[in-house]
Amino acid sequence: MRTLYSNLLTITFVLASTICNAQFTEVFAVPNQDMVYALSANDSNIFIGSGGRGMFRSPDNGDTWVDINNGIPNWYYFSLLASNDSLFAGSFGTVNLSANNGNIWSDLHIGLGTNDYINSIVRKGQSLYIGVHLKGVYRNQLGTTNWDVVNNGFHTNPSIWDMMVIGNDIYAATDQGIYRSSDDAASWNFISNGMPLNTTVFKLFFHNTVLFAGAATGLYKTTDWGNTWIESANGLPQSSSITCFSELNDSIFIGTYTGVYVSTNLGNSWSAFNSGLPGAISIYASTIHKNYLYVGGTSVYRHVSSVTGINQVTDDNRVTMEIYPDPVTDFVTVELSQGKGKYILSIVDLYGREIRSLNSDEHKLKIDLSDLKKGIYFIKYKNDQIIAKKRVIRI
Repeated sequence: MRTLYSNLLTITFVLASTICNAQFTEVFAVPNQDMVYALSANDSNIFIGSGGRGMFRSPDNGDTWVDINNGIPNWYYFSLLASNDSLFAGSFGTVNLSANNGNIWSDLHIGLGTNDYINSIVRKGQSLYIGVHLKGVYRNQLGTTNWDVVNNGFHTNPSIWDMMVIGNDIYAATDQGIYRSSDDAASWNFISNGMPLNTTVFKLFFHNTVLFAGAATGLYKTTDWGNTWIESANGLPQSSSITCFSELNDSIFIGTYTGVYVSTNLGNSWSAFNSGLPGAISIYASTIHKNYLYVGGTSVYRHVSSVTGINQVTDDNRVTMEIYPDPVTDFVTVELSQGKGKYILSIVDLYGREIRSLNSDEHKLKIDLSDLKKGIYFIKYKNDQIIAKKRVIRI
């Protein structure tokens, strides 16, 4: 048995839902005020994809940055995916791959043109999917040079703005609504019931069985895997364009053309979260790294609270932790910063069935998930006084 499945799955966060007085601070300014179009992170680094200035990397929570454009054009990068030890970067018609955090790059040779910019990159097992402006979805089996166009079921000339893998399904946000595939993109089904006709959807986000869609006309959510959608824009400016999502400690953060907003109740209401940001800032990208929230416009800003502005209880009877990455393929790391004594972790599936459980008192765990089937799980954490639960996706 692998170190108790390498000590099992994800734990959870325990928090109060009040906003503290911490604020954003600038940690990186793109030269010549060019834009930050993509942010991503792995265990050790944060990555920036900029408009016109290439890519940058920080190994120290954004305190210092280096450019990572050796051997690739120093230009626009619209999408980044940090997956295990691999970093994928999408640009004008190209996807580049680095196995060493951007020190050396290789071109994955899709065969697209310079007008075919890559808006989205997702990975499902050993398959890589990219979303292309006006050309739909392309699929590659990692380690091969073949790319397949997989657009069966889409409208004509679809622009794919974002994609997301949830369990065995792939969701695609397009210029005319949302589609879902349950057969590895062999076919797509339109699932935008409840949204205005031909809604352009920019971003997708999944949290605790709720799927969110950030659109040009506002924010929508579904609790039935995309079959029906309802508006979820209470507290947002009218017709806000949603550009990015992040989640930490069960709080959801969205970026818009008028700044950042936060919800602590699964999107039922939203509040402005802009302390420290310039007025009327447009946000294009966000990511979480080691319990900090990073947002990008013409600069990258970091929220200075180590718990992203959400007060956590830090007495001896509470636990705070870092969990990364999520979604995961094989290994996830959990670091406990508070808490004492033994606790129980149990894994349950979407139907509430317990798969396994363990007792532990370790405060840093590297957890092997490779023996779990791909899909969505919930991890319950319990000690004498706390019971909490958090979702994790195995891809």
